[in-house]
Amino acid sequence: MHGLPNQSIENALDDLRTAISLKPDHLSWYQLTIEPNTAFHSKPPKLPRDEILWNIQDQGFELLAKVKLSAV
Repeated sequence: MHGLPNQSIENALDDLRTAISLKPDHLSWYQLTIEPNTAFHSKPPKLPRDEILWNIQDQGFELLAKVKLSAV
């Protein structure tokens, strides 16, 4: 999961590299979504700015493509 509170691009990519190093057949990698009726919705954490979220997503997908893993 990416887009976590106070997460940087490098933190997210390090997490993704760690997951890749475990050599999974499939990897679910998606952005945190703040859903209604949850603790995060009533007290939202400080999430990365939209620009950082886009960069995390783009660079993460590039990394996954390099290692030939798809993400859902």
